[in-house]
Amino acid sequence: MASTFAAYCSQLIHYPELGFSLDLSRAPAPAGFAERMAPAMRQALADMAALEKGAIANPDEKRMVGHYWLRAPELAPNATLTAEIKAAVQAIHAFAQKVRAGEVRGQAGKFTDLRASASAVRP
Repeated sequence: MASTFAAYCSQLIHYPELGFSLDLSRAPAPAGFAERMAPAMRQALADMAALEKGAIANPDEKRMVGHYWLRAPELAPNATLTAEIKAAVQAIHAFAQKVRAGEVRGQAGKFTDLRASASAVRP
């Protein structure tokens, strides 16, 4: 048991600025791995922070990527995007309610086999 804890202690990489730690004890890294990877990790984290703030991620299409903003619209880089995302999510929920209420029907009538996803986004 002590060797497992020792491995955990030696293979734990802290990212206090992000509020998490990475435990590599079950996938042991070679000696010096964390130190060698530190510049690449810093760059990856900086790149992710830039994406979250609205950096252009697809230069060919000159657009941002922010699918994760659907779960947390307040993280969008500006108030206009936040409002657009919230409005779109609310519209989807309103449409779903109409389907469930039978106000929106298919070719064969009211939809009868509806399931809500546990991971569905709520407004």
